Amino acid sequence: MTEQGTLTVFEEKINKAFEANGIRALSGEEIRLFYRLTEQLLEANRTMNLTAVTETEDILVKHYADC
Repeated sequence: MTEQGTLTVFEEKINKAFEANGIRALSGEEIRLFYRLTEQLLEANRTMNLTAVTETEDILVKHYADC
């Protein structure tokens, strides 16, 4: 999948997670920033134990939407 396709899937998932928790839909720039943050978290977590949450969908809910 291309990065744009991956970003589109990410956008759908994050907006769904936020909506389920009563949070407004994000702007395109906010989505891109959350996408970059998620990529960096997953990358850093490969070498450091930052979080036990390692799936994107779980990160969206447990680290971003449900806080």
